[in-house]
Amino acid sequence: MKVLLLTTTFLPAYGGVEKFLATLFGDQAALHVDVLTEPGADVVPKWKLIRQPLLTGKIRPRWLQTLWQIPKLVSEQKYDVIVLGHYAPYLAGAFNARKKFGTKVVVITHGYDVLSYDTAGGFRRWWLRRHLRSANLVVANSQFTNEHLKRLGVAESRRTVLTPGAEIPIDVLSKAEARQKLQLPADSQVLLTVGRLANRKGHTLAVDAVAQLVQTFPKLHYLIVGRGSEEGSIQQRIAKHKLEAQVHVLNNVEDTSIVYAAADLFLFPSTEGGRGNVEGFGLVSVEAQMHGLPVIASNTGGIPETLEKGLTGELVEPGEADEIAKAVEPLLADPLKLQRYSDRARKFAVEHFQWETRRTRIVELLTTVTKVPKVKVSVVIPAFNSAKTLATTLNNLNAQTLKPAEIVVVDDGSTDDTSEIAKKFDVQLIRQENKGAPAARNAGFAKTTGDFVLYCDADVQLQPTMLENMTRALLLHPEAGYAYSDFKFGWHTFDLFDFDSERLQKANYISTMSLLRRENCIGFDESLKRYQDWDLWKRLLVKGVRGMWVPGRLFNAGFGGISKDSVKDVWKLAKSKM
Repeated sequence: MKVLLLTTTFLPAYGGVEKFLATLFGDQAALHVDVLTEPGADVVPKWKLIRQPLLTGKIRPRWLQTLWQIPKLVSEQKYDVIVLGHYAPYLAGAFNARKKFGTKVVVITHGYDVLSYDTAGGFRRWWLRRHLRSANLVVANSQFTNEHLKRLGVAESRRTVLTPGAEIPIDVLSKAEARQKLQLPADSQVLLTVGRLANRKGHTLAVDAVAQLVQTFPKLHYLIVGRGSEEGSIQQRIAKHKLEAQVHVLNNVEDTSIVYAAADLFLFPSTEGGRGNVEGFGLVSVEAQMHGLPVIASNTGGIPETLEKGLTGELVEPGEADEIAKAVEPLLADPLKLQRYSDRARKFAVEHFQWETRRTRIVELLTTVTKVPKVKVSVVIPAFNSAKTLATTLNNLNAQTLKPAEIVVVDDGSTDDTSEIAKKFDVQLIRQENKGAPAARNAGFAKTTGDFVLYCDADVQLQPTMLENMTRALLLHPEAGYAYSDFKFGWHTFDLFDFDSERLQKANYISTMSLLRRENCIGFDESLKRYQDWDLWKRLLVKGVRGMWVPGRLFNAGFGGISKDSVKDVWKLAKSKM
């Protein structure tokens, strides 16, 4: 699969985003990845870098040239998918390529990249919301980021979470060896922070906390590893507390495994900056735990997702040096407790954050987005006196980009030529006395063998990608039991929303024209004269089965697609946005 990765920042820079992208896409046998990034002289081994302005063009807006540059690259290189390594307004250029060549577009989001545009308001916020909602898939680096995507209106079916991972340490130095290399006393107690030296990272707060802790723990040392614009401010804070002998800023460490091996405890004192400047995840927390270091971290952004509070670390309120000191003290004072946290931290990180699972998952996601799913879909059509409309429906099914494996037509006691029309197509025909649509659907399902089942009415017009889009949504979200979409009902349009159990209890907004996993085809209640569709969704809800909304009007329904009473209900819901 050919991938065009767009990012304004890449190797040899090595921050959280660069590390995430390089590890996620590097040396992937199933992927051929070209990186489109900003102009520069750096050559990065093993990577093909295409240097063109993305946000630094000469014409305003600075990304304007990407509207034709990205489609030109796609036309020349025949990429299967465009991946934005972080959100940026040149997403519009990727959409232009999709419009011309059908290339799928995936956006990876990290928190701040999205929040900064949203909090800016005005045109930037409008542009962000409009375009993120239109991506084929938006990947969030944490549940925190995913929740913000939800607030921006990105459909659940088009977003997923893929957190960063960490490598399992191998051939690491012993604590004594590492401390010797760093010229630290063997019997010292060592705190560590690794990260860019920026104001939001909270290094000065940690220095304030250490100033309190050294009164109780005189052998305490604190290592601050990283580079950045705040180094001067940090050194001033160190000098203010006269901690030059205890706090060490190391700005030239290439192999961080040494400092991890030397440390007892990791501090992650990140604060909340303005305009959404928060930690979207917190990769260094995972890396520290992978090395067996408990983590004392700020309770902000996506950081809480990186640890188990009370087991692998503790959370403190951001911006409070006293809280940091109070959380550190019990662990330094009790070596056995510190060891328990350490053992659990390593186990937790290995179980939940190995890089190889992320690398496998990104290939799965891109394959699902770009390829027509290879699954078996069965279609059941109850038909009563449907001779005038059945052929159109069957032709629409045969024109699907994902071909149905089987179509079962149940002639429910028709007195017209319904059966004769059905015989002209490659379908399985069942004829029975008139028992009503619920009984016909149940009889048809009994003859199916597919993993997914669409209950399709005999008087609908289907968009060619309906089965493909619904199936893809279920493959991307195995937790969902069925997929439903927007639709047209005569002259009316019903643009729906993410699954909402409370709304569903009040009124039915989901058409019978939904794609179900086979195990969720629990049958229609044949005794009901009204609301048979609504009854099915509510019985599934009792079993804990949720639906997944697929944006887009994928079919035009006749009265069979949803009961007349349900049409009135969904009309009220869709218009009132209760």
